[in-house]
Amino acid sequence: MKTLSKVQRQRKVWNILLTMIMIVAFACFLGFIVTIFMIGMDKGDQQLVMILCLSFFVAGCVLGISGLLFFRRADRLAGEELDLLEQEDSPYSFFVGEGTLATFEDEQLRIHGREASKKDIVVPYYDLKFYSICSRRAPKEKGNFSVVIEIPSKYFNNNAARDLPCVLIQTDGKDRLYDRLKELNLTLIGEQYTKEQGSGTFTQEEKFTFWHPVRVKKSTILMGIGLLVLIGGILAMIFWKNNRAPGSILIVLGAYCGIRGCIALFRAKASLGLYREGIYYRDPEGVNSVFLKWEEFSSARVSEKDGKKFLTCTCPYGDYDLPYFEGAYESILKKHPEKKGGD
Repeated sequence: MKTLSKVQRQRKVWNILLTMIMIVAFACFLGFIVTIFMIGMDKGDQQLVMILCLSFFVAGCVLGISGLLFFRRADRLAGEELDLLEQEDSPYSFFVGEGTLATFEDEQLRIHGREASKKDIVVPYYDLKFYSICSRRAPKEKGNFSVVIEIPSKYFNNNAARDLPCVLIQTDGKDRLYDRLKELNLTLIGEQYTKEQGSGTFTQEEKFTFWHPVRVKKSTILMGIGLLVLIGGILAMIFWKNNRAPGSILIVLGAYCGIRGCIALFRAKASLGLYREGIYYRDPEGVNSVFLKWEEFSSARVSEKDGKKFLTCTCPYGDYDLPYFEGAYESILKKHPEKKGGD
């Protein structure tokens, strides 16, 4: 059985190895750029320079893939470390924030810090609600389960008004957490946790897209600049045969700007998909993408905040404000008229 100190040592070692790999990968990238310039300037033994260029490229790719694997391993060890820190406090303790633990005692939930400097918050179970949530970033069955706890504001502030919204705290879904909730006969509202999640993907029936005008304009300008610089580099290579350095530099810069522009253009497109199982919002940056099953939200409505329209999906534990896509709300109501919320 792994101990906390052992896991912490392993995590530090993997983080050091990851840092070293990233440094060497960056050095290979620089070496690749330098050899590209040397090829363009016709400097040194061209056969040797081309071998070095290919070697730097291959090494950079291998190190990049290795770095990703090392990062995942270090991330798993960080998760194991947090779990052991929780169990060091109590078998029924779980992190609900930075250095804050929630301990499921026999009669009440006790929220406290790892240090004894702050006053504990004690809440009886009859005043709490527990929501089971499966966060999905892609239109597929597999997701990350968590438990959201709804706590009345009065437990955090004695003078809080009665109409203040409840406080929500979240902790990762774990087998020992679900076992403890079952042992205490506490009801979980929402999608129930299962150890064996399906791996299938969902079926798309309709799709709406939106191009962000400012991002499209910026990415198009960057692509245009890249193309002009690339053409200038090619012309410089043709007319200045005795000095290929300016041409090679311009070609590399043009290609870089063009690739960055293409990536930026791809990220300027957001979409909302209606699936047989629910709705999926794909964020251009890939950070706020979310999939909501039909049974996960009770209603949908068009709302407006700061002059912007949103498609607001109401869940038992709160609202999701998704960007507004023309025609999407009407299509949702055609498929599921019971989801109509107040406009």
